Amino acid sequence: LQSDQYSLAATYVHARQGRGLFESSLLHELALLHVSAPPKLDGLPPAEADVLRRALAKKPGDRPPSAEAVARL
Repeated sequence: LQSDQYSLAATYVHARQGRGLFESSLLHELALLHVSAPPKLDGLPPAEADVLRRALAKKPGDRPPSAEAVARL
């Protein structure tokens, strides 16, 4: 599922960078950022950030359809 790609990419970014995609101490603000703001991917190599941006697309239909498809990017 495309939602799985978002979750996987968000978890990867947290493991890779030691922080989440967004910064806020307010849960409702974090939820809003997930649907409205571009993820913070600074510091990652451009090719890696591009793959993550695709997996983190706001519209589920814009995300790769599977983990295998993400791996092929």
